[in-house]
Amino acid sequence: MTPAFEVPVRLLVDGQPGGEPWVIDEVQPGRSESATLYATLPSAGYHRITVALESDLVPFDDQRTVVMQVVDHVRVLLVDGEPGSEPRESETFFLRHALAPVPEEARAAYPVKPVVISASQLAGENLADYHAVVLANVADLPLAIADRLTKYVDEGGGLIVFPGENVRTEFYNTMLHAKHRLLPAVLVSHQPADATAARFLEPTETNPLGLDSEMLASASFRQSYRLELPPAQSSAHRLALRYDDGTPALVESEFGLGKVFLFTSTARSEEHTSELQSQAYLVCRLLLEKKNKTRHGHNNA
Repeated sequence: MTPAFEVPVRLLVDGQPGGEPWVIDEVQPGRSESATLYATLPSAGYHRITVALESDLVPFDDQRTVVMQVVDHVRVLLVDGEPGSEPRESETFFLRHALAPVPEEARAAYPVKPVVISASQLAGENLADYHAVVLANVADLPLAIADRLTKYVDEGGGLIVFPGENVRTEFYNTMLHAKHRLLPAVLVSHQPADATAARFLEPTETNPLGLDSEMLASASFRQSYRLELPPAQSSAHRLALRYDDGTPALVESEFGLGKVFLFTSTARSEEHTSELQSQAYLVCRLLLEKKNKTRHGHNNA
């Protein structure tokens, strides 16, 4: 068998050409290659997305089709465990602005809709109305809410956890990890700012989030939670980011139809350097985008 050269790849939306084609320079026999294609989908709802090669002598494997549900906006529920005495002291202040980095008057038209509530207000929320739920330094949850949160993720929701000094580790470890198997790791101990030297983020070898190593290295952490990870062969967890001393910084796992992302640091900007402020929330936005593509599809395919 000989390699194929200049292989065109087309994208079809509901059977019609969409976006610009991609050309793969060379495909070796028995090897796979990737292509990145973009198309604006015409409306919210379900659409057929087809990736196609030129027909050859074996036409049955020349195209693949998936069905995507496109949404007009993404709603994110931010549960604030430390509101602070003024807005900028809130646990979710910078996170909310990072998810919707536009002036107040432009937020109604912005596709990401962060909603901030306190932990006590969580009982009144319909979790199914949100694409992702963020627990930011939330001490604990009522048992009934923990059950609802587990069901929400199992059915396709996304959960992002930022621990902090308010977190009751016995609740997270006993209820969310041991009982519900929702969290991918055990929160062992909190390392305060004066207990450790500055550490820097770095991606793992596979770099599943595709983050820039130099940008990560510009942000330092002085406090975090230490995690106890289960054996790799007994868990679906994946280490997405680590500190330069080798300890986990961000762990990702699948749960039912949903995903869980467990950070080891707080979301508050004062806990780390200003460079991290943009980087940590870029991570959160990437996680949210990834979760949205998995659950609902996306406006770009």
